[in-house]
Amino acid sequence: MTQKSGSLSKLSCVHCWLPPQENSTLCRKCTMRFADTKPQDPTQVEWIRYHTSNPLECQNYRRCLQENRIKTHVIPEDCLYCSTYLLKNSRFQTPHAAILQTIHHESCSFWTSKFIRWQSENRDELFEFVATALDILYDTHSTCLKLLTALLYSFGDSKKKWVLEELVLRPSAIQHVLHPLPRTPSHIHPQFWGYMEEFEEYWRFWESMIPAAKRRLKFRSLRYKEELMARAWHPDRFLAWCSDVEEREECHAMWGIRI
Repeated sequence: MTQKSGSLSKLSCVHCWLPPQENSTLCRKCTMRFADTKPQDPTQVEWIRYHTSNPLECQNYRRCLQENRIKTHVIPEDCLYCSTYLLKNSRFQTPHAAILQTIHHESCSFWTSKFIRWQSENRDELFEFVATALDILYDTHSTCLKLLTALLYSFGDSKKKWVLEELVLRPSAIQHVLHPLPRTPSHIHPQFWGYMEEFEEYWRFWESMIPAAKRRLKFRSLRYKEELMARAWHPDRFLAWCSDVEEREECHAMWGIRI
């Protein structure tokens, strides 16, 4: 506000009596006080780089991408879901190229620490991120080896077989394992088999993938089957679904019910 006394005038902060900062209506104290309540600009570099994995911020970032409002090469380094989204959508050329460059340049220890942190968010999404990156960077041997090593280090040696199995049996690539002539999925790099100590171990691992893939598909089908039964079952459908021809004739003869 402005206080006037005769020909003298004094400028002050809009919230208190202190003088405002240059080119601002707030003093230094009020600027710091109201900084947290200031709405975030989705195109700010800091917001893009350090936003966390939550539905509101991820949705805001993806909407900005789709509306072509983000021109910067900065990527969401701490968000697992948005990083995977960028890898799968090459139409966003600038951020897509930036995240591939980050994968190339960052060290194995950097990705190990990041994978350890991402495990607590969503393990399945973490495997999807690594599998997508390996598929895109298949021809870059050193980068693929770095990602595989970081993934194994993040889970520990005791879970090596489980990690490799999860990486092979991704939903988008499981058809390669169940093919009449099984073949290696496109995201599995030749460096993958270097983690097997002996050839016999590699052979036993590959033989176990086919029954493991069948068990996984059966388990996922049972989940959908239970949900469908819970939604579709009704007492009126019992006779039509669960009785044979003779039982239906008996029902018709006894109670006059025609199915």
